Amino acid sequence: MDFKKILATFLAVFVVIDIFLAVQWFQLHQPASNPTSSESILTEMRNDGIKVGKLGQTEKTGVYLAGKSGETFLRDRLSTLSKTWDAKLTNDQLTVTPSRTINLGKSRADVRKAIDKIVNDPRKVIAGSQYRYDAKLTEYANKTSTESDVVVYAQKISDSRSFMSQRAQIRFVLTANHELKSYTQSYVENPQVLRDSTSLISEEKALIGAYQYNEIPNNGTVNWSELGYSPLTTVHGDIIFVPAWIFSVTDPSDETTILRVNALNGSLMK
Repeated sequence: MDFKKILATFLAVFVVIDIFLAVQWFQLHQPASNPTSSESILTEMRNDGIKVGKLGQTEKTGVYLAGKSGETFLRDRLSTLSKTWDAKLTNDQLTVTPSRTINLGKSRADVRKAIDKIVNDPRKVIAGSQYRYDAKLTEYANKTSTESDVVVYAQKISDSRSFMSQRAQIRFVLTANHELKSYTQSYVENPQVLRDSTSLISEEKALIGAYQYNEIPNNGTVNWSELGYSPLTTVHGDIIFVPAWIFSVTDPSDETTILRVNALNGSLMK
């Protein structure tokens, strides 16, 4: 392995992170141009007809992560899947279709149990133990998908946090009769911590920032939020992830979108 190439890659990653941190520090230490309190902004939001529940004010901690696309990881393990499952890898997304109809049960609880069993079977899902069911992403997927039913599992980072990105998910597609049609899988390989843990903005501050960016429509509803990791940029093949507050927002026309707010500095992420 070319040591100079590896060294150059790490130096490039750290330069990008250092520049990003400097910009963050500058943003966070600017004097407030508008000293309006959080309470008055939340009142303004509610006067605009925006429905939102109680927001957390605790400032948690998080880290920068770097990982690689899981294309090679998945390709190298295709042979471990059962021959009764048709698997096709396109770029970094694996699509798997059972060769016969699989009925997952009659109730939602039955479906969850059946899919959990599939996820934890290495003959049916690669590295399934590294994913967990995400009720919020499942809710969002079913509001925005044209499929009858979608169940989402997110790749875990820790006991409490996951990657909140389609780069690290399993999405099971079901029929209206609770039969498994197929699933897609993406994976982040070998995620590594780049820097020590740092303070994050609170859920409340993140949502207020999104409101001030005019990203939350009048008479809209904030359905849920979750703190996870979203991709920021790619440097020499390494995907850089940062902690992000994820908000599901439904507008008056019943269209639901996801807002991502960088939990390090409050900026919007596209």
